Amino acid sequence: MTQHEPVEELREWMADWQDAAAPSPQIVEEIRLRVRRQSRRMVWMLAGELAIAAGALILLGRFAFLHPDLLDVAAMTGLSLLVVWAAAFSLRLHRGLWRPSAATTEAFLALSIERCRRRLRSLGAAWGLLAGELAVFIPWLWYRLHLGPSAPAARDYVLTYGFLALLAVAVMSAVLATARRTRRELRELERLRGGSEGDG
Repeated sequence: MTQHEPVEELREWMADWQDAAAPSPQIVEEIRLRVRRQSRRMVWMLAGELAIAAGALILLGRFAFLHPDLLDVAAMTGLSLLVVWAAAFSLRLHRGLWRPSAATTEAFLALSIERCRRRLRSLGAAWGLLAGELAVFIPWLWYRLHLGPSAPAARDYVLTYGFLALLAVAVMSAVLATARRTRRELRELERLRGGSEGDG
């Protein structure tokens, strides 16, 4: 999703807004320019997500083509479906987030709040995506380890599943940290919007 909004800048805008009956032209212009910068970042981030998804689909398809065994093809198909679902979900979450309904402080706050809420939804979906990937990788890696004529060594299990566990922990840590920052930002934005509505 989007980068986190700097709450300090929002506080300055709200302070200036509360000092007058309406936002000054300078504040309105700052809001407009900032929303444009954020929208450009969103475009690049979404383009990156789609490029990664396309690259993943190509690699998964190539692996399935080179390894036409039923279980390999089934695993690559399952991962491909997860990639497609994640890309479609991301596109759906970006709808309506490109610009505020008006060049006002209230509209900017409303857009920032909605972006935070969508980001939290995407983080919730990330747990399902991770679970789906693990559900495919764990049995598929077991199958790949046992392709040889002899049983795999204990080191092979440790390296294979240890690396998978490290990746899973890294993803979970990133999701939890981002969720905490987003919730904190959302609380602050909602407080600011409540103050603006009370003063309005």
